[in-house]
Amino acid sequence: MFDFTVHPSALQKNASFLQNCRSSLRNLSADIRGIQGDLVLQGMAAFYPRKVLGSLSEDVLDEAARAESLREALLHIVKAYQKTEEKITCHTRNAEQGAEYITDSPRSDRQAYINSYVVGNTWEILTLLIKYWNNPEKRAEAIQDHYMSYTAQNLLNKQEYSEQTWNSASLEERKTMLINLLDELNLIMGLQVTDYKFDNLGASTRGQYSSSTNSVTINLDYVDPANGRSDSYMVMRTMIHEMRHAYQHAAVNNPDKFNVSEETRKQWAANFNDYKSAKTDGYDAYVEQPIEYDAKRFAGQYQDIKGHTPTYAGTW
Repeated sequence: MFDFTVHPSALQKNASFLQNCRSSLRNLSADIRGIQGDLVLQGMAAFYPRKVLGSLSEDVLDEAARAESLREALLHIVKAYQKTEEKITCHTRNAEQGAEYITDSPRSDRQAYINSYVVGNTWEILTLLIKYWNNPEKRAEAIQDHYMSYTAQNLLNKQEYSEQTWNSASLEERKTMLINLLDELNLIMGLQVTDYKFDNLGASTRGQYSSSTNSVTINLDYVDPANGRSDSYMVMRTMIHEMRHAYQHAAVNNPDKFNVSEETRKQWAANFNDYKSAKTDGYDAYVEQPIEYDAKRFAGQYQDIKGHTPTYAGTW
């Protein structure tokens, strides 16, 4: 015989929680179906999954609502997505030519990549859906930002961009790695940054983006293996960071061509006109301003922003 104690109040609380989960899942149905439309970008569209969340039928949500926990329900939804999604095409638009870019990798590879993104980022995606539940503009921006950041950072997992390859590369080979990375980032982010330079920028600057010339400059001191810098590989993330700055300027200057909310564009534009320099204004002011916090978060430079509170966090 086993002794056990029943706590009616606890049972009632858990029952209410599960009922709320059921209601939330039902409400989420329309939101998930609508996100597909939100992700259809205009003009210079960024690299995105065509049906990253897809539409889920009522019977799928019914089954999810009967799950014993919210986690089980959400995993059920993701599993249903994987089983029903048959054709996902990753593409972006060339702003001036209006040409659609489709990845050269086989469809099965693209499918596996999107599946890994959805499964690996389920909680982040759902957090964004909930956070921007009543703001479709910010919701679409947030999911796109998350996917672009994930895709951009994932490039560094490729052998041709790995730290191992970098460490054994010559100066010219390192330059080629950075140029090729820039080309891929152009496709991912829907940009046309074709002007780049390698120059000595001083000890405290790894790279910079110029909006007047639409060009990226990378500090040669970090690139040249003759300098023996143990942190030289950091410039690969610097390239992602600077290309995010290019994206910020493009979005402000072309509001109809980028999936960026009006609120975010206003914050970025104001920051362009009142930029804080680490040298003159201090590191806190520099890293916590909207465009720098956003670029560092996008590029995965998490140590740089650790412990700092942004004045405007954008979709992060």
